[in-house]
Amino acid sequence: MASRPLKIKTGVVERLIKEEDSYKKEYDNQLKRIEKVKQETPDDDWNIRKQKEVLDETIKMIPDVKQRLSKAIEELADLVSAHETDLAGTEELSKAQQVLTLAGSRRAESDAAAT
Repeated sequence: MASRPLKIKTGVVERLIKEEDSYKKEYDNQLKRIEKVKQETPDDDWNIRKQKEVLDETIKMIPDVKQRLSKAIEELADLVSAHETDLAGTEELSKAQQVLTLAGSRRAESDAAAT
C-alpha cells in the first residue's frame, strides 16, 4: 500500500520546510553579525570579508532548498491525489494534507513578500 511512501514524502517536506527556515534565520543572524563586526572592529577587513563569505554561502543555499522543497511538495501532492481514495481516513493522509496546506500557505506568504 502507499502508506509508507506517503509517510516518507510527508517527512521530507517537513524537513525541507525546517531547513528553509533555518537558512533564513542564519541569513538574518549573519547580517547582524556583519554589522556588529563592522561597528566593533571596523579595521578588521579579514574578519568582515570572512563573515561576508559565510553570508554568501547561506544566500546560495536558499534557492537550492526552495527548489528541493518545491519538488518534494509536487511529489507529495501527486502521491496524495493518486492514493486519496485508498488512504481515506488514515492518519498518514491527514498529516500529508496538513503539510501540503502549510507548505501552500508558506509559498503564498513568500510570493506576497517578494512582490
